[in-house]
Amino acid sequence: MYNNPAYVHEAMQAGASAYVLKSASKEELLRAVHAVHAGSGFLQAEITKPLLRRLAREARLGVGRSAPSARELQVLGAPRRGQQQQGDRARSSRSPTRP
Repeated sequence: MYNNPAYVHEAMQAGASAYVLKSASKEELLRAVHAVHAGSGFLQAEITKPLLRRLAREARLGVGRSAPSARELQVLGAPRRGQQQQGDRARSSRSPTRP
């Protein structure tokens, strides 16, 4: 295959378990076949660094992310509301009591 991070990314998103360059040795090709057969994945070392750079850049830019749903926002806000309620209870329990 081609040493282009965009092609690797597309192949992985399409479900590929391995990506081997055309320049791969017979040994590398066999390692890839054995890895996939064993249920694992395989990327050649030459592909890894450019692919990681691309993924990091996309993560910084938020590529492929959608805005959180209303339910996700509700779930994310729940712990804060719970902590606030616990804080309110703690403050009220420290208030002076009358004899």
